Amino acid sequence: IDVKAKTNLNIDIEHLNRSDKLIVAKKMGPPCKLSCRLKCVDKVSDEIRKILFAGYLAIEDHSRQWDFIARYVKVSNKQEGSVISRQCSKKYYLPIPNNNTEIQVCKTMFLRTFSISEKVVQTVCLKLQNLPAFMADRRGKHTNRPARISDEVKECINDHISSFPIVESHYTRDRTMKKFLDSDLNISKMYQYV
Repeated sequence: IDVKAKTNLNIDIEHLNRSDKLIVAKKMGPPCKLSCRLKCVDKVSDEIRKILFAGYLAIEDHSRQWDFIARYVKVSNKQEGSVISRQCSKKYYLPIPNNNTEIQVCKTMFLRTFSISEKVVQTVCLKLQNLPAFMADRRGKHTNRPARISDEVKECINDHISSFPIVESHYTRDRTMKKFLDSDLNISKMYQYV
């Protein structure tokens, strides 16, 4: 279920998450205001933005999506004598598909074109700062699983179930290799075998 939900989230289709909450598909946001300092609306048409949005959603792998964002967000360190409190500045670019050029746009235009949050860009920049290249997507791959049943306990359970007499199926005797437990077996009888 988690793998399916993660895939649906990456390819961005409408789906139910593990708590049965409806996650709606992303939609490309409106462009930035006409009063934008960089005049992004004049530089990049809605058709190009739609192509870029569809191309971004077609990337199914989360780490490749991060790589895509990192390619078009240029981070520069703060100048030495600057009194600005932030550590670095970011410039955002949109690739133009036909002529292989990049056009600088404002942050609002960039985020709304790909329907991502500023937190995504911050995470990408932070990961690039710590690592030269992105690692594979590690979501859900942690080993902190306190409720996990150990292999020894699983083996004991299998041995206990194997200790009960096996019965052939009444309906599929000739056609199956499956083993069946007696239909009269219940939990209280299972405890007697312990």
